[in-house]
Amino acid sequence: MPNEEWNMTSVASSQIDQIGFNPATNQGRALFLKNQALYEYDGCTQSEADEIINAPSVGQAFGAIWKGVKGYRRIS
Repeated sequence: MPNEEWNMTSVASSQIDQIGFNPATNQGRALFLKNQALYEYDGCTQSEADEIINAPSVGQAFGAIWKGVKGYRRIS
């Protein structure tokens, strides 16, 4: 099983609760406020995660960098 070392960070967003990144697998995660749905995104980088976390609008940055750009799956 791949390394499950996720670095999850709480963010100030009306839609997203936390953004995470796993350096061992180069995957990102987004935990949404509504229903606490957790999605995993493939082919991500730490710099992308940092950019989303530190953006003035987390939702806009997430939409431009991961959503609709990276392959994804719902985890829970």
